[in-house]
Amino acid sequence: MRILHVYKSYYPEVYGGVPQAIRHLVHGCAEHGIESEVFTLSANAADDPITFEGHRVTQAKTSVEVASTPLSIEAFSKFRKIAPQFDVIHYHYPYPFGDLLYLHGGRSIPSIVTYHCDIVRQRFLKHVYYPLQTVFLKSVDRIICTSTNYMDTSPVLQQFLYKTEAISLGLNKEAFPM
Repeated sequence: MRILHVYKSYYPEVYGGVPQAIRHLVHGCAEHGIESEVFTLSANAADDPITFEGHRVTQAKTSVEVASTPLSIEAFSKFRKIAPQFDVIHYHYPYPFGDLLYLHGGRSIPSIVTYHCDIVRQRFLKHVYYPLQTVFLKSVDRIICTSTNYMDTSPVLQQFLYKTEAISLGLNKEAFPM
């Protein structure tokens, strides 16, 4: 099985919570014979996929950033080209541009979303984004959130409980020094 993870940023350029969760998923899945790759944006995107810790990372060049969301013209063609090579596309939310990638070239491939958090800081823009968000979340096959409490309290997830499941993030304790 081949899985493509889609998120706005990833290693080796960015160290953060969602990239760290993706990294742990990639390594954990590899232990079970599942091949994973990552599709991301970068201000300094490589033309060809790079290798990071044994897995491929395809980068598209960021064209502009709006409200902490990188956007890319190049990403549409790169994503459309590689997406059919995968059995599952795993989108990491929130990432509104990922919703557009899904609608542009990922609809025919089984899809899951890990819903990491609600959009809370972008009070105005989240209302503008709401129609796209609704189409995206309604269209994907499954939604995973990281706790039952979150699933029960997120206003957005309440609309999609029929396809949502809570699965805690499994982080590698050895990756965090004590």
